Amino acid sequence: MTPKSDLDYENRGDKCRAYYRPVLYAHSADRQEVLLYQPGCGQWECLFCAARLRAYWVKRIAAGYDQYSGCGMQFDTLTLTMHEKLYNAWGTLRALPGCWSKLSTRARRAGLLRYVAIPEPHPSSGRVHLHLLINRMWTREAWVKNARSSGWGYQVKLRGVYDHRGAISYAAKHLGKCLSSGDWPKGFRRVRTSQHWPECPDDFEKDTSLGEWVWLCSYPVDGLEFLAQGLAEKWRIKVSVLR
Repeated sequence: MTPKSDLDYENRGDKCRAYYRPVLYAHSADRQEVLLYQPGCGQWECLFCAARLRAYWVKRIAAGYDQYSGCGMQFDTLTLTMHEKLYNAWGTLRALPGCWSKLSTRARRAGLLRYVAIPEPHPSSGRVHLHLLINRMWTREAWVKNARSSGWGYQVKLRGVYDHRGAISYAAKHLGKCLSSGDWPKGFRRVRTSQHWPECPDDFEKDTSLGEWVWLCSYPVDGLEFLAQGLAEKWRIKVSVLR
């Protein structure tokens, strides 16, 4: 695995401290004021943003499970290990995309495929394995046979998911491990989904009383209140910072 990316911030969990992030503003007709919002850097390496990403993905996974299970689709949890000849972390990391591409192609031939995949490194060896919440289609024996033919290892775990709570618990458990695993390459996708997995927008995007968010400027980590004060004097309207 590679070292952590050298993001230019002090990595603390109280708030996102990436320097010079964009500042957005929108007019609230209900409050008769302008709101400023500074989004986080959105990186898993940032403790604050990682916690928000974890909460977002747990919510999105649960929403997708509810939507698909409401249509009669059943789900399993599936754990796939890499081939035993791949001894180190880099070998498993390089092989994972190709192995999953082959196996998912086989699965699509068998029918509709809906899944969420979360890669996870072994705590001691660093070898990557894959956790999935996937719609039910094959038995464990069939998964072992098809996985082995696609370059995976023999160890395959398959368990049924029968309610909303089970899906949330599974997602929260392995996404929580993403927070403690900081040795991924920069830009590595820690959560992968099938096409058309339902989206889950942020709460502030659902606020219909706000107009369109518009880019204002880039600004340091601290001092956003001073910017709001200056804009209030210039625009002659109340300006508040949305946290």
